[in-house]
Amino acid sequence: MAQPGRMAMCSLARVRLGMMVGQVEGRRAAGKLGTWEGRRWMGGETASTGRRASGTITTYTTRESVLQVLRSPPYDILPRAGWAVVQHPDSSSSRLALQKSLPPTNSPFSSCSHILQWLHLHLAPIADQLDHHPDIAISNFNHLTLTLFTHSFNALTPRDFRLALRIEQALPKFNQPVQSQK
Repeated sequence: MAQPGRMAMCSLARVRLGMMVGQVEGRRAAGKLGTWEGRRWMGGETASTGRRASGTITTYTTRESVLQVLRSPPYDILPRAGWAVVQHPDSSSSRLALQKSLPPTNSPFSSCSHILQWLHLHLAPIADQLDHHPDIAISNFNHLTLTLFTHSFNALTPRDFRLALRIEQALPKFNQPVQSQK
């Protein structure tokens, strides 16, 4: 049975994540993020450098192409760490995504508030730095699922693999308390 106040804490996840989405949407509306046209970046500033970005980006749309990336260094640690290639949850087509699920029995998080603290202190700065944000699901009090997919391309891109590596480095070990970054 959930303790009083725990449900309210988990409800804050939607508010906090909504605020992060609102900040990104505000940057997009202000013209600081630009847009993707096909496979080409059109204007805007990159979050980390403030310089204009342009060019093409590689997409991975087949299971074999994704598995080939996951067999090569430095990404070969991701499957061993529990990252899996799955069909994108919001898709009826065969779009692929990278996903890591941390169920309560194998989770470094002891509670929903522990997850929210880690999201705020560790994941949000990484996602902002890389200007790429995962889909986040919290269920059953302390079950965290992270799904990576580049929505603007409807495919996996190198950004997803880089973010997965950074997330893996930032995840606390089993039952390790979340500490703020210094």
